[in-house]
Amino acid sequence: MPLTHIRRIGLPLVAAIAVSAAVAAPALATPGAPSGVGAYKTWAEAQRAAGFQLYKPTVSYGLRNVGHIIVSICEDPGKTSKHVVTASYGNFNTHSLALSENNSGGPCGTGDQGTYLGSYRIHGVKAQLWGYCGFDGAPSCSSTKIEIWLTWAHKGLYYVASSYNESRKRLVHFASTLKAA
Repeated sequence: MPLTHIRRIGLPLVAAIAVSAAVAAPALATPGAPSGVGAYKTWAEAQRAAGFQLYKPTVSYGLRNVGHIIVSICEDPGKTSKHVVTASYGNFNTHSLALSENNSGGPCGTGDQGTYLGSYRIHGVKAQLWGYCGFDGAPSCSSTKIEIWLTWAHKGLYYVASSYNESRKRLVHFASTLKAA
């Protein structure tokens, strides 16, 4: 899911726009879109709409959900029958955590992955940590005031846990403590 254009404007901004649109129409229906696309109040509703097993955060460090759980389509050509589910926590300008999961088996887009920051194990699966940092015009990779994301795939599902102004340790813990919805 990490896309160059998403990183440039910031995943939190994209989530804020999605949440704003979703709040205006709690059950969005896009002509020609797969069934289930919309905004949902509960993980159970979102899971039914998406049609695959979702995982939800068990910790959010006091950051509140910024809106509904958004179910949309995978924008990668050839994968538009697949769903992407996103939930965001916190304030997009100060601290945030977000989780995105899809049933396409990989990213729902193309683009470079940013700066590679390391690998971790999430639920026994190798995950890669990336950051919007370390190049001209971007903050230092040692700063917490950067957007970072952890990506991994497991059993045909693809996950992206992301944060802004949170430590790597918190992001890894956020991802490691996900549980079935």
